[in-house]
Amino acid sequence: LPGEGPQLEPAAILTALAARGLSRVLVEGGGRTVGCFLEAGLLDRLQLAVSPLILGAGRPALPVAPASCLERALRPDCRRHLMGEDVLFDLRPATSRTDATADDGGAIC
Repeated sequence: LPGEGPQLEPAAILTALAARGLSRVLVEGGGRTVGCFLEAGLLDRLQLAVSPLILGAGRPALPVAPASCLERALRPDCRRHLMGEDVLFDLRPATSRTDATADDGGAIC
C-alpha cells in the first residue's frame, strides 16, 4: 500500500532466491504480502484457514484487486480440510487464472 514503507516486487524476490539455488519457496505472511504474490500470478498453492469467529472491522484478509465481474473472478481448484470447527482451504490459483489479456467479449458484467 502506498505510504506504508518500501516494497519489493514478488518476482524480484523469487529471482534473487533462484539465483541462490532456491527453487521452492514458502511465502508465509499477512494478507498484503500473500496478496502481492497472488496478483503477480506467482503462487502455485494458497492455503487459507477460516474460523467461525467474527472480529469486526479491520484490514481485509486478502487485499487483492476485485474482479470486474463474476466471470473474471479467480476460481482455483480447491480441497477442504476440517480442523475442528475451522476449515483449511488448499487452493491452486495458478491452474485457473483467467486470461488477463482476453477481451471482455462474452463476459457478462
